[in-house]
Amino acid sequence: MYKNGLILVVALLVNLTAFATTWAPVNGTAEAAYYIHLDKSFYVNGEVIWYKFTMPADPQHQSAAIKMVLTDRNGQTLFYTFLKNREGASVAGYYKIPFDLPGGKYRISFLGTDANTGQRIKLAHADLPIYNDSEKITAPPAGSGNMGSAPTGLDDLNVEISFSKDTLRSRSEMETTIMVTDANGRPVEAEVSVAVSDQALTEMGGSRSATIVPGLPVPITEKLDTSITVKARLSDYSGKPLTANVLGVLIPDQNRIQYTRTLSPGVVNLRLPDFYAQQPIQFLGFPDEEDSIRVELQADEQLAAEGTLSYTPEILEYLELSRKRKKIFQLYTDLEFNFQPEIPQIAPQMLKPERTVQVKDYEAFDNVYLFFKEILTPLVFRQVTGEIFEAKVFTDKGNRVYEMLSGSPLFIIDGQATRDGNYVAHMKMDMIETVAIFTDRGELRKQFNVMGRSGVVIIETSSSDITVPETDADDIKSIRGLQAPVDFPAFSPEQFQSDRHRPFFRPQLYWNPELKTNTAGRAEATFFQSDATGNFQVRVMVKDKQGRVGYAEKTYYAAW
Repeated sequence: MYKNGLILVVALLVNLTAFATTWAPVNGTAEAAYYIHLDKSFYVNGEVIWYKFTMPADPQHQSAAIKMVLTDRNGQTLFYTFLKNREGASVAGYYKIPFDLPGGKYRISFLGTDANTGQRIKLAHADLPIYNDSEKITAPPAGSGNMGSAPTGLDDLNVEISFSKDTLRSRSEMETTIMVTDANGRPVEAEVSVAVSDQALTEMGGSRSATIVPGLPVPITEKLDTSITVKARLSDYSGKPLTANVLGVLIPDQNRIQYTRTLSPGVVNLRLPDFYAQQPIQFLGFPDEEDSIRVELQADEQLAAEGTLSYTPEILEYLELSRKRKKIFQLYTDLEFNFQPEIPQIAPQMLKPERTVQVKDYEAFDNVYLFFKEILTPLVFRQVTGEIFEAKVFTDKGNRVYEMLSGSPLFIIDGQATRDGNYVAHMKMDMIETVAIFTDRGELRKQFNVMGRSGVVIIETSSSDITVPETDADDIKSIRGLQAPVDFPAFSPEQFQSDRHRPFFRPQLYWNPELKTNTAGRAEATFFQSDATGNFQVRVMVKDKQGRVGYAEKTYYAAW
């Protein structure tokens, strides 16, 4: 009975059909300088948006850090990340749609940053329909079956697609060859992106839905910044914008302090070294100016999505099949796109303290003040009044001559910074493992620059919930950097062999944004068919170093 029930569910999905809905992009033009290539034209909760963004191959865009932002109709940011075109003139990425994301229109935008002024530059955007198949739709709006047309104006280059076979059996291999030539028939070396999916995802009522979206019509002339950039507002605690000639930013994961300044009162454009995924940073005021600061990160503006979802009978049918497909994956305790990116690690700066205290080597003391009162080190705590203490660091001038550094040292406790010596003095000693003390003026300048001129003390604890004083903790922000690369999880023979009786369904079969043609203008893509039958479509976009573009699509039939 279990087997018969599974076969019944599989049969419902074998003839899976999927249809696109109305959305904003206009057809491409030959003059467009920027393009978005999407793997398909609409999405459902739990799926993944795979995309590629191409740019002109000129010095202004070389190694540019492009910011991808996904926003809702209110302009609220759901997700953002940075992408870099280390090779060629394109970037590619992905977005895992949360299962609980409400259905609606969402805008994917691609932004650059002017390297001179710090201004954000909008390069391209597309408004994406994202449905939620768990939402109950009552009296849905009647939608139109005409969902757009095939992309036009992408004919600078000729693209030919050929298959190793025109009819493909389920779970068998398809070899696809792509040839790119110019108007005179000469082979062209070009970047290639390939998407393969159920043809019903891009066709409805005889019209094809655009998955190629043009951006700005002409390339910008400004040099785009190659750094990850963060916009922020700097003020005092009364809300008054501050002018800062020196503003530090602690990057604990990299053991470094970055520096910036305000462009105008309250306006900060922070440039950061490369990092992946998310990391905390902490803004540090300069004591000679204003060390009691308040920082608010600024969202990118005017990125609200436009339009509403269209619920045609075909869309409703696809949502029903999507629910059934999810149940199959639940049966096998799996996800349709089950991948975890491997986060590249950035080597932190190696720090060299003048003195490191291993606390376990000493007898127990109640707090930090009592410990350093008894242990001779360059770090000392002085009682100001009652239970109020201040901290000082001494530097060795040679010949046993010591000089006290002016100001309060910078304490970094498990990656969080404070100059509050009284807070540190009262820390419980039993949670502290090591205390690294930096005292040499030359080394302080080299390793920490001006923020370290009063000495730096790095404390590591065994606690998992250390929190510095609120005025310092308020300036700790979590930001996203570069997106970790990941390959599209295409089906493989090993998957089929590991569970031969399991059904394998997925409307998206293949996505590769990083193919390149060789000197003969040839590129090859290989993928395996799922258990679904019917017509499947291969869509290819190419772009060469001169900015010439081409597009082609071809259909094959999948049989059981």
